[in-house]
Amino acid sequence: MIDTSKNTEKNILMQIQKFAKTYSYSVRDWDIMTIDSKFSWRREEEIMGDYNENADPEIYIPTYQRQFIWSQEEKSKFIESLFMNLPIPFIFLNNTPIDDQDMNEMWILEIIDGLQRLSTIKEFMDNDLRLSDLEYIEELNGCTFEDLSNSLRKRFKLIPIRVVIFNGLDIKQRQEMFNRINTTWNRLKWSEERKGVYWEFYALLAKLSENQIFNKLAPLSPWRKNREEWTELILRYFAYTEKYEHYNQRVKKFLDDYMREKNDEMEKLKNLNQVDELEEKKWEMEKDFLKMLQVVENNLPYGFRKKDKWKRRVNKNLTSRVYFESIAVGIGLALKQVDASSLRVEWLQKLLISEEYNNIISSDAANNKSKFKERIEIIRDYLLNQ
Repeated sequence: MIDTSKNTEKNILMQIQKFAKTYSYSVRDWDIMTIDSKFSWRREEEIMGDYNENADPEIYIPTYQRQFIWSQEEKSKFIESLFMNLPIPFIFLNNTPIDDQDMNEMWILEIIDGLQRLSTIKEFMDNDLRLSDLEYIEELNGCTFEDLSNSLRKRFKLIPIRVVIFNGLDIKQRQEMFNRINTTWNRLKWSEERKGVYWEFYALLAKLSENQIFNKLAPLSPWRKNREEWTELILRYFAYTEKYEHYNQRVKKFLDDYMREKNDEMEKLKNLNQVDELEEKKWEMEKDFLKMLQVVENNLPYGFRKKDKWKRRVNKNLTSRVYFESIAVGIGLALKQVDASSLRVEWLQKLLISEEYNNIISSDAANNKSKFKERIEIIRDYLLNQ
């Protein structure tokens, strides 16, 4: 039962006062023609080198934002919604200074929320989107922007969209807002949310996610690649090899807490200008991950793809999280105790197709603490001959 006493109410009000913030912002109605003229496909690192202070503020894509992931159908239906005058979520931007030494003159508009909507509008206006699968304005199916009549093009350009522009939020405020007010129709996966909040540590995960050996050993479908699944797998590897004994069955909170802790450590080193220590920390984690990959590459021809116990087939396209966690974390934990040359790897393939192992991997309640530890420790203990 919830405590509704005055003391509880007082504590709630104290917490509200502690964390509530006052933001400076303006609300504007921009027509699509204005938005199209301001929005750039360029990311922040591309803009910094050739900024023109006499030009209008440019809407740009910050580094921590995700890729464009809306499907053809989702893009088309969004454009249809605009023609139908349906209300759409606000676009959130931040007036961001480029040069801290000249903050009064050099500003650009950073997207906080609305990347998918803005990119879809730009794609349609650039004639790179052909509408399809429309249910209401069916006559638009198959059309690009240039296929429309002059009057329809003008009508589309004048459609208003409400834009909220914040003034000078710092990077942590922008990332926190990105995480909390994300309102796109296609919900962010956990890994995409973390990308927007814990950037310093995420940069390491992003770098490792591009490792060609890892990509070969852990193949993914195009959709899962676009949803940051490789970075999610790498995060799980580091979190579980370091803290798996503290796993509490709440996967998202466990991973979020770990990522926050690592990011804070790295941000602290960065703010203290301890660049060498920061790079050394990242390199140690990278070496740990690469050593594990080397063991897999040398001994498991199918990598992190699961093969059935009759050796007849292997899943060519999908890397199961459960299977990856078991193998990668099990090997990682073993490598914390002995060198790779001391691991008992000669029968590892047989273990992975054994009935005992498949029963563990295939059992229900995959996130149950005992099942979680069992599938990791069976690999660790086997490699250590325990």
